[in-house]
Amino acid sequence: MPGEPLAPGLQRTSPASSRYHLLPPALVLLAGSLAGGIQPVGLLAGSLFVAWVFGVRALLN
Repeated sequence: MPGEPLAPGLQRTSPASSRYHLLPPALVLLAGSLAGGIQPVGLLAGSLFVAWVFGVRALLN
């Protein structure tokens, strides 16, 4: 319900915004990998770091 308060620390997010929040960092990592600037180990480490940062941010919101 629109007027119903949420529990402390929770917020409403639209499905579209939460679905695509990892897209920009993933595209940057993919572009760097395809251009030869990121090795597979760095791609894995970067992907894990981005997922961790966005995961922690989701828990804190």
